[in-house]
Amino acid sequence: MASIYLRGRIWWICYRENGRKFDQSLKTKDKTVARFKKNELENRLSLGDSPLQALPKPIKELVKEYEQHCLTHNTPKTVAEDIRRIKDFMATQNIHSLKHISINALEAFLAQRMAAKVPMGRSTANRTIVNLKTFLNYLVDRNYLNKNPVAKVKLYKIETNPPEFYSKDEIDRLVDAAREDPEIFKLIVLGTYTGMRVNELMHLEWQDFDWTGRTVKVINKSTFKTKSRVFRVIPLSKALIAEIQPLSKKVGLVLYDMPNRRKRPPWRALYKAQRSAKVKVKGFHILRHTFASRLVQEGVSIYKVSKYLGHSSVRMTEIYSHLIPSHDNDIDLI
Repeated sequence: MASIYLRGRIWWICYRENGRKFDQSLKTKDKTVARFKKNELENRLSLGDSPLQALPKPIKELVKEYEQHCLTHNTPKTVAEDIRRIKDFMATQNIHSLKHISINALEAFLAQRMAAKVPMGRSTANRTIVNLKTFLNYLVDRNYLNKNPVAKVKLYKIETNPPEFYSKDEIDRLVDAAREDPEIFKLIVLGTYTGMRVNELMHLEWQDFDWTGRTVKVINKSTFKTKSRVFRVIPLSKALIAEIQPLSKKVGLVLYDMPNRRKRPPWRALYKAQRSAKVKVKGFHILRHTFASRLVQEGVSIYKVSKYLGHSSVRMTEIYSHLIPSHDNDIDLI
């Protein structure tokens, strides 16, 4: 049996066939019309008609449905980027129907983009392939498609360069150069000595520190979730404690001004400190790379470094494996 319900001001229908659940818009605000379409659908299903034949959907509506599905699992920014790549492919290749999606169409799109005046990189090409495959797998799972037409498209091979990081001397110079701005100073010290992400630091609170146990917790909060969506504990080095503990308070945000800088990011101040310290002028992520690289150089296992960074898989941390010393050292956090 099917059932109808309101989503906003539009009536939708929910039904099951062969153990699978379907939710589709009836494209009407009139309940009487919705009931009529419900009865029509139930009659078609009783005759063995496919749900695709019962209520076909235009491809734009399918993309919109997929976007709403993705928002339950990912951040709006991530979803917006993924959907943008899918729509770019559809518009460029003039895709108006699912039957027009093919390996040839995808390969032609990628070739065109990679040969453009401002060429698409292989990493972006791979993300486009993955986004389209995931979208089409979603349609297969919901019986909009019998099979994924681009399932056999392979990703491009990418040569990865070792991550850049600061030496001990460069860290000292950068920390000293940042002292004139307390918030940038804390951002640089915490980024370098904990490896936290920017968003994690922006929501870090003083009560997350255990100065006696020399640890800090990165915890899910009501307004924020870590990227891997699990809490983790990071040990504190003596250098960090010496710099940060004197500034600590009992409660409140550590970087109290950072949430207000979302519209005015502190990157200019970061770059200014880097130029003043005469070190590589890079984005904040070089501090995270510095934390991980220094740990690996000191003999901390890749597994532990992965946990400290909050990576979902230790394979993500293997980019630092070339720094593993050839002999055992006494482990000492930076």
